Amino acid sequence: MSNLIVLYNPHIDDFLGTPFHFLMLRRTALKKYGFLIPAIIKYQDKLLIYIDGNHSILIPAKLFKLLPEIFRLFICKFEYGIWRWINNIKKYKIIHEYEIESKSYLLFAFSYKLATGDFSNTVDVLKKFKTIVFHLSHYGIATREKSENIRKLNNVRLAGDSDISSNYYFNEFFQWYKEDFLVLPFAVKERFRTSKDFCFRLDKCLAVGTVHDLSKEKPASLYADYILTTGKYAYHSVRKDIYDNRINLSNEFHSIISMYKDYDNNFFYMAKILHIFVRQQRYFAIDIVEQYNNYRFAIVAEEEIGFPALGMFEAMACGCVVFADPTRILGLNFIPYVDYIPYDGSLSGLLNSLNESNTRDDLSNISINAKSKVIKNFNEDSVSLHWINTLANL
Repeated sequence: MSNLIVLYNPHIDDFLGTPFHFLMLRRTALKKYGFLIPAIIKYQDKLLIYIDGNHSILIPAKLFKLLPEIFRLFICKFEYGIWRWINNIKKYKIIHEYEIESKSYLLFAFSYKLATGDFSNTVDVLKKFKTIVFHLSHYGIATREKSENIRKLNNVRLAGDSDISSNYYFNEFFQWYKEDFLVLPFAVKERFRTSKDFCFRLDKCLAVGTVHDLSKEKPASLYADYILTTGKYAYHSVRKDIYDNRINLSNEFHSIISMYKDYDNNFFYMAKILHIFVRQQRYFAIDIVEQYNNYRFAIVAEEEIGFPALGMFEAMACGCVVFADPTRILGLNFIPYVDYIPYDGSLSGLLNSLNESNTRDDLSNISINAKSKVIKNFNEDSVSLHWINTLANL
């Protein structure tokens, strides 16, 4: 029997839809995995939701956990109701605890917030589901806490944008996990397409992305696992290196890399506002599709924790020859020197690969191959089908 897919507290972040506090702050939800909601409704005719009283959108966790359970549950369901209205979800059902064991329910969750906090009131309920899948997007934050919470479950599977089972950071914290790692990647929207022939583009590498300075992020405890394990203060080391050396590297790269926020602003409320707005203002002010189409090469740079960036796929769809670390795109069926040019994950390695690429006569073919593969296999329909088939048949 195929599993019915249940979403766990889908309203608390912007992975799937627009949270209601985004509207209050006039912030645009990225909805990186927004294709999943219509795919689930198509598969099982309605969205199945499990809500508990452990996470609130607006109330800080330290205060929220002090409230009586009945109040916390009421607040969470109220927040979910607004989320459902904002995202125009008409076909839905909230699953109650007494129903869980009666059907073949698979619970799907993003670990970003849902694997944090006190699991003592959660673990017994989550164990009642046939399977629970935690997608590890952003697992570099509070990694040990997430690992220890998830480890309490005996019915768990882990998933992510690529296969990180051999990544050193993953294995530092999830060495206990023995099941196959599920590859559930993101999808490229249709607007990312080629508008300029490869031969008419600038013979230069476009560098894209934002950079966090984890030494200045608060609370520092959330980032301690990452910093102590990697010795780095940025999730994307190559991005930071390009950003820091952007003047000296101006002949090789056209960099539109920016800092995630203004870390030097010490005024508390202004810092909060900048944290919310700066990344999106810079991103949406740039016609990124046009930018990709202006350059032959692109580097978006992968995360140290093992995952590629969505921008890598978007650049491929726009016809760029992309530089990628092969260890960060495992399980995605990309072939080095056929779909991309490999480098070793360092700036020096990237510069070597960029210099060597200037003598290659197959760049146009790599561009065509990558574009075709992304448009065929990483469009929203294809990725949705892959997600549903994977989750339904676990």
